[in-house]
Amino acid sequence: MGTEIERKFIVPLQYHEQFLSLSPGINQIEMTQAYLSSENGKTVRLRLERSAYVLKPSGSMKWHENCFLTIKGQSDDGGLTRPEWEEEFPFENAKDIIKTLNLPRLEKIRNVVLNGEDIWVVDILKVTENPWRHPDLFHYLIVAEYEHHDPDRVKNVALPSWIGREVTGDHRFSMSNLVTEAQREHAWSLAYAENAS
Repeated sequence: MGTEIERKFIVPLQYHEQFLSLSPGINQIEMTQAYLSSENGKTVRLRLERSAYVLKPSGSMKWHENCFLTIKGQSDDGGLTRPEWEEEFPFENAKDIIKTLNLPRLEKIRNVVLNGEDIWVVDILKVTENPWRHPDLFHYLIVAEYEHHDPDRVKNVALPSWIGREVTGDHRFSMSNLVTEAQREHAWSLAYAENAS
């Protein structure tokens, strides 16, 4: 079993537009995370990913689909590190499992962002599931994560200008805790109450 070493931060409201306005492309991944088990900081999940790549010389875009089965253990240092095991899993099988078992799940868009030499991932979660709500009333929870195999590098990473407060280890912002609209609404309120950053 490996180790996940990462820090997590809120992206403040004033920086949302720069991520929401990005066009779909090779630096974005559409994700569905479905949870087979989530208890006491330990999770077993299926993550389905769709990412685009460009065909040369035509320049047209094609989608690639893959899936991973991930098991995460409980953190004993405030959320900085967790034991993690991950293997590829058949994509179509995962879709069948999620549908048949009606697993709790969330949808998100992941942007891969370079800050100097550091690679960050920025996850965009739509808070509202109501399809009848006017688009202007949609709001989003956006979180950024930095992960590296070197714990010192993670602890001392240079923070981008668009980073807000740190929520590493705060279970209220763990993806397994954001599978319902009510949970995302609560996390949104915690993240952006009084436009806190």
